[in-house]
Amino acid sequence: MHQIKTCKIDGGNMEEEQSTESVWPQLPFQILIDIVKNLSNRDKFNAALTCKAWVPLLDIPALFTTGHFLFPLGDVKSALTFARARGKWLRHVYADCSELAYGNEDSSVIDAMYQLVASLLHSGNKKLERISFKDLTLLNKWYGGKRRTLADFLKIISTLIETQQNLKELDLTNAGLDADEGGHLLREVSRTCAKNLHRLAIDRFIKFDNLSNLTPFHSALYSFESLKELEISYDFLSNKFLNDLTKSSKSSLRLQVLKMRAIYTADAHRNTSPHVWRKLKASFPDLKESYYDELPLAILTPCMPLHGMHWNCGSIISIGNIIQGLKYVAAKFKNSLHCMDLTSEVRLGKEDIGEIFKSLQVCSRLETFALRLPCDLKTDERDYKLALSEVKTQHNATYVVTFNGQKV
Repeated sequence: MHQIKTCKIDGGNMEEEQSTESVWPQLPFQILIDIVKNLSNRDKFNAALTCKAWVPLLDIPALFTTGHFLFPLGDVKSALTFARARGKWLRHVYADCSELAYGNEDSSVIDAMYQLVASLLHSGNKKLERISFKDLTLLNKWYGGKRRTLADFLKIISTLIETQQNLKELDLTNAGLDADEGGHLLREVSRTCAKNLHRLAIDRFIKFDNLSNLTPFHSALYSFESLKELEISYDFLSNKFLNDLTKSSKSSLRLQVLKMRAIYTADAHRNTSPHVWRKLKASFPDLKESYYDELPLAILTPCMPLHGMHWNCGSIISIGNIIQGLKYVAAKFKNSLHCMDLTSEVRLGKEDIGEIFKSLQVCSRLETFALRLPCDLKTDERDYKLALSEVKTQHNATYVVTFNGQKV
């Protein structure tokens, strides 16, 4: 508010009056929008509750397209009020439970999450494009004896997703569900979202100790016919699924970006029966024994128009397997691969990095190569960058190279 001084002349005497008016209506509308865009959702929402003059300005759907909710919520009441009042305008919803891993225990966190999803559902919003519920497995320790059960929570999340008419991205990373629960949830979602969904992130979606029967989960995955990007753990890429996905990739599942987190790949030969291996070799005559430990790389990719490969290795995989796997991917997708992203807990030498660059030389359309390696000492990062620069020059790499997020 701004005080405006005016003068009034009465019988030769000058008197000064003060009136209070809002200057907001006098400002150009676009300037007001630019100002408000710099505020967080919480500040915008609180501003609308503070001043009546700001309400018309803050009742614009374009200002509330994204909602981030970090659990445990600092102010549950305000968050739920926001979800009920502005939920119908949101297009991107992110709910993150990762902070619960640091001992921030709150017995009401399950009810708060449930009420948040219920508020979004009751807002009548059917136009969400991105839904992300990360680290739901961290809620498990509070389900026992609580009013809300895991089944209740999964049901309402499934209902929210099913009501969406234009959902393009779904992220359920680290949900920690049983195979039956995960398969059921994806199957229910696929009934309404299979045609529109382009990106699916289900890394650690199933409990690591519940991988004995993944048939429901795999069957549900095939129903997403428009899927272009899949983020998944290596643990789900064994047994019959390898052969099934090979068949599927020839027909409906046409991935363009594959993000795979693998603790290690040596289990592939133990999880793949000789019968399945013979079938795989029949489908791919060029599949050699040398790729035995790289089955997820070798089998997931040959028939897909792959544009991007993100491979997160663990600490147990050998350097030889890493190089061999990258050679396979580069050779198979030399005319389609645009970006390659490698994360490894294994330290690589200059010669190893040279072998990787050499294998990528065949990729005619490669635009970016991102490498993430462990840096235990301050000198590690400097030495790695120096080696990368030398190798990049040696192999005439024209693509952009980044190391641990920084351009080389």
